[in-house]
Amino acid sequence: MSKEKDLIERFFRVLENPSSDIRIGIGDDGAVISSNSDIVTTTDTSREGTHFPANLEPKYIAYRSLAVACSDIIAMGAIPTSFLLSISHTDANDDWFASFSDGVKEFCVDYKCNLIGGDITKGTTCITPTFFGKLLGKPLLRSSAKVDDCIFISNTLGRGYSGRKNLSNTENNHFLKPNLPQNLIDAIASYATACIDVSDGFILDLERICDASKVGFKVALNSKHTSIGKEDLYCGDDYILCFTASKSDLENVLNISEDISHVGFITNSSNENEILYENQKVTFNKKGWDSFSQ
Repeated sequence: MSKEKDLIERFFRVLENPSSDIRIGIGDDGAVISSNSDIVTTTDTSREGTHFPANLEPKYIAYRSLAVACSDIIAMGAIPTSFLLSISHTDANDDWFASFSDGVKEFCVDYKCNLIGGDITKGTTCITPTFFGKLLGKPLLRSSAKVDDCIFISNTLGRGYSGRKNLSNTENNHFLKPNLPQNLIDAIASYATACIDVSDGFILDLERICDASKVGFKVALNSKHTSIGKEDLYCGDDYILCFTASKSDLENVLNISEDISHVGFITNSSNENEILYENQKVTFNKKGWDSFSQ
């Protein structure tokens, strides 16, 4: 038996969970997914030294890499159902793969997802999940925000950034184990006009909504919206939702969860974007994460 097949059999096939949606899973050239609704799919690569530290415990590499990719499914207004997983690693170390497999299993339990296939190869440590999810209704796009819509965030900014600065504290560490807003997306999708997951930084990701929708923004945040301070507006690794909704739905949206905050309004694109923090106008040289500039 080849080492790759041995790793798959011992550490990943055992994670298979029978599901009526998965006709064919791990073991063939491809998986077969059955569905009576639209399927959302997305992929994301996490690379050692760029997206996570080289000495990070493998179970956290697995959990974090899966959560980062899965976040995009939720931001589209869908519930994740299954994923493919491609792993590149420098050597076929049993201890490393055993710990990594534990992280995959924990994620699958937390988000009720199924691993349905993938690939293992030798090389620089890189983890690339491809997720599939079922839409709850209409897809939530970046391009549908309208002037006078309210801007919301689904939780506090900066928790991932704080977690990365203190990796020795693994308890409720949002960098190691991002807590995705899957439990909120059904209710949010009922009101959201546009949506994005805050992965690269709040300001940068809000600008992506506005660029796609051809609108502008005015936001006002304070310490209750951040973990450390105004730097949390661009630090990234949040994996919360930034979304817009009609002003008439403001109270309905806030009633979904006490974690949701109203932080601004969509404006006409002819107006200059404005960012206030603690009632002071602020500007940033850096708006968010760019892996090519690191």
